[in-house]
Amino acid sequence: MNISLSSLIKLGGYNKSSRRVGRGYGSTKGGHTSGLGMKGQKSRTGGKTKQWFEGGQTPLVHKMPYRGGFINHAQKTVLSINIGKISENKKLNSLRSITPEVLMTNGLIKTTKFDSIKILGKGEFKSKIDFKDFQYSKKAIEKIKAAGGNAS
Repeated sequence: MNISLSSLIKLGGYNKSSRRVGRGYGSTKGGHTSGLGMKGQKSRTGGKTKQWFEGGQTPLVHKMPYRGGFINHAQKTVLSINIGKISENKKLNSLRSITPEVLMTNGLIKTTKFDSIKILGKGEFKSKIDFKDFQYSKKAIEKIKAAGGNAS
């Protein structure tokens, strides 16, 4: 048997009309009140209260202290690492150039998901190493160049 639109049967209750309320006392529900009771806000048109309405008492939101400020979504995240920490790591002293990925593989930083990594000048540094893709403090650049390295 082929099924087509003309062969489909309407299910029971398909054409059931909605109950007409407010059409006098003889017709099903409540006469002029339409099952909403007597006077009051809930009997009026559009008389629904908001879900957070607390019946006239001071709302919970107004009892809490106001937290001002904002979140700057355009801020840059910078991880700072001292040059002394790099010189303490013996594996890094044997390398010729250091990038953020090299620091991550040797365990000095956990991730490279920062906007930039800044090398600061605290500590001793005597290895001839080239640094790439970092930001530098003035002291760090002085120490890198004094050791014969390059900061780019």
